[in-house]
Amino acid sequence: MVALQKIGVKIFSDSRALKSTTDFIPLFHRWIQRNAIPDHLLIDVVDYSHVYQGPGVLLMAHEGIFALDQSDGMPGLLYMRKQPLPGDLADRLEAVLNIAVQAAKLLEAEADPKHSVVFDYRRLRVIANDRLVAPADDHSFRTLQQALVSLEKRWGQEGESSIRNVSAPKGRLEIDWILSAAPGEKKVVVQ
Repeated sequence: MVALQKIGVKIFSDSRALKSTTDFIPLFHRWIQRNAIPDHLLIDVVDYSHVYQGPGVLLMAHEGIFALDQSDGMPGLLYMRKQPLPGDLADRLEAVLNIAVQAAKLLEAEADPKHSVVFDYRRLRVIANDRLVAPADDHSFRTLQQALVSLEKRWGQEGESSIRNVSAPKGRLEIDWILSAAPGEKKVVVQ
């Protein structure tokens, strides 16, 4: 699984605003107009909100896709990388995660106040979107799990997370990753 490049990260949200994803279409169009996501060529907005528990509204970029995803009835912001990134698997995961967090924070900051959104940066789903390179098997899960644990060590959160395989039979490799603190933040211990 060393060559896995098509990586997705979903940041979950309990915000009611994400139930009506079409309200965010004008915001995504403004992002395209001002090229709001660094190092991304933003191209178009696609509305799949009519699909039950589907991808919602998508912001298409050359490098990846941003979606107000509704899969499994669990709303959140999904960033799915399409283009290669440098580094080892942990480096690529961290890069994808950083892009997803950046977009989520931008969405929180710029959403219309009547459609305010709050993301839980500790509740993540990591998706290997390449079944040939990373099938949903135990070996691929362990490899991805090791990369996630490596990131936890970088952030000083080792051993404080939950990493669970939630892949569907014959589906993509999907992992729910619950952290004790937001990515990159150290957990504060109160004594």
